[in-house]
Amino acid sequence: MFSTSAGATGSRTTGAVIQNISDSAATVHLDYYNKTGGIVATDEKVIEPGAALGFSAGSSTLGLPLGFVGSLVVSADQPVGAVGNDTDDNTMGMFNAITKGSPISYLPAIYKGAGGWSTEIWIQATETVPTGSTATVKFMNRSGAQVGTTKTINLISFATVKVSPDDYADVTDGFAGGVVVESTYELGVIGRITNGSITEMYSGVSNGDVEAYAPAVYKGAGGWYSGIMVQNLDTVNTTVSIDFYDRQGNKTTTYTFPNAFVPNGVAAISTRNVAGLTEGWAGTAVIKSAGSSPVIAVVDVTNPGAGLGSMYNAALASDAATVAYVPSQYLWAGGWTSGIIVMNVSGTAADITLEYYDRTTGLMTVDVDKLGVNQYIAAAQNTKTVAGLLTGGATTWAGSAVVRSTQPVVVVVNVTGEAAPSVGKASFYSAFPKP
Repeated sequence: MFSTSAGATGSRTTGAVIQNISDSAATVHLDYYNKTGGIVATDEKVIEPGAALGFSAGSSTLGLPLGFVGSLVVSADQPVGAVGNDTDDNTMGMFNAITKGSPISYLPAIYKGAGGWSTEIWIQATETVPTGSTATVKFMNRSGAQVGTTKTINLISFATVKVSPDDYADVTDGFAGGVVVESTYELGVIGRITNGSITEMYSGVSNGDVEAYAPAVYKGAGGWYSGIMVQNLDTVNTTVSIDFYDRQGNKTTTYTFPNAFVPNGVAAISTRNVAGLTEGWAGTAVIKSAGSSPVIAVVDVTNPGAGLGSMYNAALASDAATVAYVPSQYLWAGGWTSGIIVMNVSGTAADITLEYYDRTTGLMTVDVDKLGVNQYIAAAQNTKTVAGLLTGGATTWAGSAVVRSTQPVVVVVNVTGEAAPSVGKASFYSAFPKP
């Protein structure tokens, strides 16, 4: 089951790109729900192995009315992975679909006006729930204390509800922290963060690990900077450090958070404030919890000068795999280009192959080999440098990719608007490891 938390509202339109991550053709069915839990539109397509198709809530064939706000549930007869996108005239955010709901979700990056940032939290019941079902939301500040009362929200089967710290007077202006969303039923949760022309989205997480990996981290490289927001999922205190590695795999520096993380506690660090990183640095990061306490992290990648920004979920150690799926890749289609960033998290050099699949035919178009990627190095490949994607006189290409490695890797993906009509938009999401 895949759930996403917004439809087409005003100038905002939500899309989903769904990739078949099995070895057999998949029949994929989509149900669009309104906020009262009614199915208002459906769609169904066959997707070939490795290939992906895009679906838009704004499609005229669906018939959703302008201003529709709702949710989407995707079911398939084969395993699939999907990313959602939320786009308007000036911004675009992407997020990983929730492949399985959970009674608890954590979001470590939530704001109410701090630094000009605002947050929407979209919560969807991913199973049938009885009338009167509820979920609770607790706001946690970066000192580890709960802010305001615990909020109770009503749930409707497969429908979505928006919660924001802006809705509550007892969540103080300037709040920066995280939330814990809980229910006796399974939920999917998405965070959407905005600041002027920047939209950043990420998925709520239900479990953590003692290590998490960030393949794309920057301090001024090309004007980009990163922040890393960490949350402790344990019932006891823990300490957290971050090892930063350059693009040659050398450890540049280690940052240790000065205070312990209390249960559900949240803290953040910007690369601007990591003294051991020089201006112009680019590389990777490994977030480590002391002892056995599980943590999670999200990473933002922001270019303040260009008014661009994005956010992605750091991969957990348990997410590492030798095969990963990338649903959304473009070469000038809609003005978009795409990059794949692969981080080797093993202790042995990895041979990595990227396979690109055409969206129209579902057949592999081209593969690209990258050899000798050492531990904690991130190898990047942009569609602009992949020969063979444009064939037969084509000027644009849209498709998907499969990453194959001889060692466990984690993968993040960027999608950037470099030509009309998408100039000035950019986003990240995480690839799906082979189940």
